[in-house]
Amino acid sequence: MAWGDQEQKLLSELQEMQQKLKRIEKALAAVHSSLFEPVSLTYRFSLMLEEAYPAYMPGISE
Repeated sequence: MAWGDQEQKLLSELQEMQQKLKRIEKALAAVHSSLFEPVSLTYRFSLMLEEAYPAYMPGISE
């Protein structure tokens, strides 16, 4: 793999990780702002985690 190709691949991986982190931050913000809504909070947080990490959360919405 040429240096330019490797650099491009790493940049793509970095951008993907930044998007995942933004979704996690959004989920954490929802948790923080909804501390007094435990049932809906858990459900919304689960949905946001599923969106951020679908490969790591199989069947969470089932």
